[in-house]
Amino acid sequence: MKEFLKNTFPYFRKYMPVQALATAFGLMRMVILLVTPQVVSLLVDRVINPALGTAPQDNSSIFLFLIDGIPADDYWRIFAVLAVTLVAFAALFLRLLLSEMESGVLFWLEERKADAHRCAP
Repeated sequence: MKEFLKNTFPYFRKYMPVQALATAFGLMRMVILLVTPQVVSLLVDRVINPALGTAPQDNSSIFLFLIDGIPADDYWRIFAVLAVTLVAFAALFLRLLLSEMESGVLFWLEERKADAHRCAP
């Protein structure tokens, strides 16, 4: 196994930065997916349920600081802040996904160009 890694590592070394970048983008996307329900729970507990007639419920969301200064009966303002937060998370998620794919494609194109120059007569 040691010989296998020793003999093949020079071929895969050039792919390591792209792999590290893709892993970092993937981890950031996972964090976004994990914290998005926190915003949705605030939206339900502070906007939707009170608009339907129930009392606003206490919530221990990590995004509570976004609506701390807003009065509890100002549903439109709370909704606007939380909606903008959700849209920002969605845009960041998609940007990270596209960046991950672009980095792989750009690296692939560079490799193809290098191969074409090596194979040219």
